[in-house]
Amino acid sequence: MISAYYVSDSDSSEEEAKENFAAYRRALRVSSDPLQLPNKQFLKNFRISKEIFTEILEEIAPKFPPVHSSGMTIKQKLAATLRFLADGSYQNGVGNDFNVAVAQSTFSTILNQTLKILEESLCPKWITLEMNSEEQQAARCYFFRKSSIPGVVMCADGTHVKIIAPKNDKDQFYNRKGFYSMNVLVVSIKI
Repeated sequence: MISAYYVSDSDSSEEEAKENFAAYRRALRVSSDPLQLPNKQFLKNFRISKEIFTEILEEIAPKFPPVHSSGMTIKQKLAATLRFLADGSYQNGVGNDFNVAVAQSTFSTILNQTLKILEESLCPKWITLEMNSEEQQAARCYFFRKSSIPGVVMCADGTHVKIIAPKNDKDQFYNRKGFYSMNVLVVSIKI
C-alpha cells in the first residue's frame, strides 16, 4: 500500500510542488514491484515473461555501478527501460506507470545506462548474423512458410517509434498514422 500522497495547494510554490511530486514518485517506486503484477499484465506492459525478465536481470545486475544516485533499483531500471521499449513513448508508459514512476530527466540517464549494459551483455550472446548451413536451411523453410518468399534466412521488422514533435523540420517526422515518430528501418538478408 502506498503511504505517500501528492498534495499541492495554491499557496505552494512551483519548486515545492516539484519536490512533492518527486517524493510521490519515490514512494510509488518503493511500494511497487513490477514482478507482483499478474503474468498477463506483466507481459502486456513489458513484452516479455517474468521468467525472461528475471534471467535478464540476473545477467545484467553485476554490470551496474554500485552507486544508485537515482534511488532506483536495477530491477526498476530494467522495468523502466523495457516499458519504454514496449511502448515507444515515455509519456504513455514510463512517465505515467505506477510500477516505474520516474521523471523524464532521470529516465533519460537510466535508459542510456541500461541500454549500454544490455547491448554489452546480451547482444553478443543472443544476436548474431552467423548461421551454419542447417540453420540457414531451417530459416529458409520458416520464412517461405510465412511469406512464400524463397531464400530468406533473416529479416527484421519496422515500426514507428513515437517522439515529441521536434522544433525543426516537424513535417519530416509526422507519419501517416497521425503522430510524430522515428521510422525504424527494415532489414532482410537473402542467401
